[in-house]
Amino acid sequence: LASRPGFDPNLFASGIKKKDWQAIALDKLHPLQNRAIQGAYPPGSTFKILLALKALDLGIINEHTTFHCGGGFAYGNRVFKCWKKGGHGTVSVHRAIVESCDVFFYNVGLKLGVDRIHEIGDILGMGRLTGIDLPGEQKGLIPSTEWKRRRYNQPWYEGETVSVAIGQGAVWLTPIHLVMLSSFVANDGKNFKPQVVNRIVSTEGKVIKTFEPIVNADLKLKPGVLKLVKDGMRGVVNEPGGTAGASKVQNVLMSGKTGTAQAGSQSVGLADHAWFIAYAPSEDASVAMSILVEHGLHGSSAAAPIAKGITETLFKVKPDIKEAKVNENR
Repeated sequence: LASRPGFDPNLFASGIKKKDWQAIALDKLHPLQNRAIQGAYPPGSTFKILLALKALDLGIINEHTTFHCGGGFAYGNRVFKCWKKGGHGTVSVHRAIVESCDVFFYNVGLKLGVDRIHEIGDILGMGRLTGIDLPGEQKGLIPSTEWKRRRYNQPWYEGETVSVAIGQGAVWLTPIHLVMLSSFVANDGKNFKPQVVNRIVSTEGKVIKTFEPIVNADLKLKPGVLKLVKDGMRGVVNEPGGTAGASKVQNVLMSGKTGTAQAGSQSVGLADHAWFIAYAPSEDASVAMSILVEHGLHGSSAAAPIAKGITETLFKVKPDIKEAKVNENR
């Protein structure tokens, strides 16, 4: 886990000075906040992976299902835009993940409905406390019709589902929630509880306690569902037109999903948040990642390169110094 900006913990070792404490406590960038577990943000297009899993599992869509994207989606008296102004044309779920087509997932979201989106999110521990062994975790939110009725005494409108379908509107998740989503795909439907401590060892080197992996859920999705989603996430990084193609790693296949999320009404005038969730290697993954760059604008240009750097370091890959064109939209 890493959260920036941070602070020097040595300042607290022998009692922090008043001026040092004030500098940290009054810092507008909030260095005391552990954003990995305490920062709840709209997940943007990373959320499309959740919708794809549920819709494919229910048979609402399959690998041959297509929707046409002309750059916008008319619903009621509003046109919901796709990030690509000219549209993606006719796309399947594979290309919709690879190119992050909003219109495809607007359609999928309406066919699913918000309660079924909430259902799979809840199964995966998203929108509630994960139970990670750190204090101060935020639970986030994946909405439902019941949630809105209790909170506002109002009905849920399908137009709201359109926004939720691409990770906007009333959906807020932490980076730890989204690394669980990435891990779920990489681990073939197993949802692991996030844990910080692997084992406790005495000063003499004796193992006092070992913390075994805890599987919260082992979701048996319909055959072929995970393969379709995995193929899409691999294509995001490794296929032409993939939104994270500029972050392709030499000699190691990395899979991922970019996201760009509006910062919300309290951040008027500030750039969008940049997301990237990933795992590597694409086959038999040993690491899952969730990268958030606050106000980083685009997941493809701000967050995905960080995941690339982490992967290169972990797998001792010599960095590729050649420049690649970045998709500066998603």
